[in-house]
Amino acid sequence: MLAALLLNIRKDLTNANSGDTIPLLICLNQQVLFLLYKVDAKLNAEGIDMAKAGIREKIILACEVCKQRNYNTMKNKKNDPDRLEMQKYCRFCRKHTSHKETK
Repeated sequence: MLAALLLNIRKDLTNANSGDTIPLLICLNQQVLFLLYKVDAKLNAEGIDMAKAGIREKIILACEVCKQRNYNTMKNKKNDPDRLEMQKYCRFCRKHTSHKETK
């Protein structure tokens, strides 16, 4: 019976949304205690917190010399709010040049 209850609680955890309240079992001195747990974050099938959507955005890097758009990459909007600038190889200039983020 305890195994069935634990399996149901695991299903509740994986299907729970943020703010939901679900039951938890705690075994203390050979007695099973029921507690209610408020879910703080969405969990995946393994019970691990999932990343928030929309933090990373797709950007394009353009060469500063020839203005060709050479690279697509992702950036974290929280860590890098300003425009990125990197040294990358430009196949049109055939050398390493500065590449800046474009819109």
